[in-house]
Amino acid sequence: MKIKLLLLLVIALICLSCSDNIDPVTEGQKKIIFNCVIDVDDSVHFAYLTRSYSADDANNYSSKENYIKNALIRIWNGENYTVFKDSMVSDINNLPNGMPAYFYYLKNYKINPKYQLIVEAILPSGERIYVTSKSPAVVNVDKSDKLISEGSKSFLIVWERSNLNNLFLPRLSVTYQQTTSNGIVEKTIFVPQKYVTSDNKETPIYPIISNQGFLSIDKSTIDETMSNISEGDPNKDNYRIIGASIEVFSFDQNLENYLLATYKGSSAYTVNLNEVNYSNITNGLGLFGSYIRYYSFIPIGENYIKSFGYRP
Repeated sequence: MKIKLLLLLVIALICLSCSDNIDPVTEGQKKIIFNCVIDVDDSVHFAYLTRSYSADDANNYSSKENYIKNALIRIWNGENYTVFKDSMVSDINNLPNGMPAYFYYLKNYKINPKYQLIVEAILPSGERIYVTSKSPAVVNVDKSDKLISEGSKSFLIVWERSNLNNLFLPRLSVTYQQTTSNGIVEKTIFVPQKYVTSDNKETPIYPIISNQGFLSIDKSTIDETMSNISEGDPNKDNYRIIGASIEVFSFDQNLENYLLATYKGSSAYTVNLNEVNYSNITNGLGLFGSYIRYYSFIPIGENYIKSFGYRP
């Protein structure tokens, strides 16, 4: 069976710099580690069960092999429950570091955001873990620019904030095709909030997770990002611009608590997950939460594309 494995945590999917902070090293009795992040808009979901280990066992530990098999994992989204199926990766050696080889999944399972999510896992040993999540707020956009062109002064998107404590992560990206010796390759470049100059070097500063209800990016920043697509390649005709995309991620209370516990807003522009061992799993360790994503395609004007020497 071929199933596309998602990264262990949603944060690794949507943040530009982060690392796993569910520390598998514990003192005393080994604990169950459960990780599952639900994309409310998707119909395929993954869960991972492993065990912690003591510091003495650290040299012999492999998260790829320290999985828990044959557990009963049930999820409620309303009155009825559905059972996760299980599977195993055939080529364990090609797994990303930290990804267990054994996993649980749901296919064709749509979440109703009106109802609470409840997950229970019962191990063959009789051990039980339990966690709940209330679906995050839907992103309702008040206004958004519909085109990026030569005449644009900036890109702006504004969305509703029904609760001032809700956290959001917006990001603007440009998708393009590059003609190489091996054929045509499709790529995506993310547009930063701004560029800052330090030691004669331009450093991109990307949008951060916050309770703001808007994203505004100056046209000069978009110009520089467009130029960077072909950086170092004099043949601009190798590049075809498909268009831009705007996404806004909204997080449930579990993920908000996780982000607030791990985000160093006073001294960093990225999420630092190394200092806090956060968990919201009853009788275990790990993270369970959910998020909703707003997405919209943004066309890029033909003349603007051609001004960089690219093909529309």
